[in-house]
Amino acid sequence: MKTNLILIALAALCGMISLSAQEADIALIVNKAIAVDKISSQDVRDIFTAKKRSWDDSTAVKIVIQSKNLPSFFEKFLGMSDSSFKKLWLKLTLEGKAKAPTDLTSDTEVLKYVAENAGAIGYVKAAALTDAVKRVAVTE
Repeated sequence: MKTNLILIALAALCGMISLSAQEADIALIVNKAIAVDKISSQDVRDIFTAKKRSWDDSTAVKIVIQSKNLPSFFEKFLGMSDSSFKKLWLKLTLEGKAKAPTDLTSDTEVLKYVAENAGAIGYVKAAALTDAVKRVAVTE
């Protein structure tokens, strides 16, 4: 009985580690028309916090997120929790300073949105990438 409980606990732990490893490999993606192959981590923060609202060619930035599917994005790329991100955007939208990001529920939906919307930026699991979008490298 004790051995079974230990095996169940180990299996659960392995599952959590596997999920964490999957979430760790998040790809930042943009619409293919955006003339950028790499982006600074500061620019990522500025875009996702509405401090930067257009690309260098003046195309409006359209943010798409997956708050329920990949909440680790906020910590990894923005240095904030998903709840802090949501509070920030609630404040910005209530004050009329910005339009809230589109929040989708799957990599497939995000890939489609980014591919079809000029100026779009989002993120997916790296394993889900397709050639319909462009992955951008994040630099310091």
